[in-house]
Amino acid sequence: MTFSGSSKHILGDMLNASAIGLYGIVVGRPEMMPKIKRNAEYIKQITKLEKQQISFQNLLIVSTEEFKQLFS
Repeated sequence: MTFSGSSKHILGDMLNASAIGLYGIVVGRPEMMPKIKRNAEYIKQITKLEKQQISFQNLLIVSTEEFKQLFS
């Protein structure tokens, strides 16, 4: 998946990856990882507060380098 760059779009992309697939895998470029990780932390917090209906437990977040290492 490709991110537009805004936190709002990243969060939406994470939601789509988690909701649509059996496993949601988010692969981010190194410069995008801080935003992606902030959004992942936000998701964790709203999950703890039981503010959302979707479980994000199937979401894996990796950098492009980590993704490449999985297949090396």
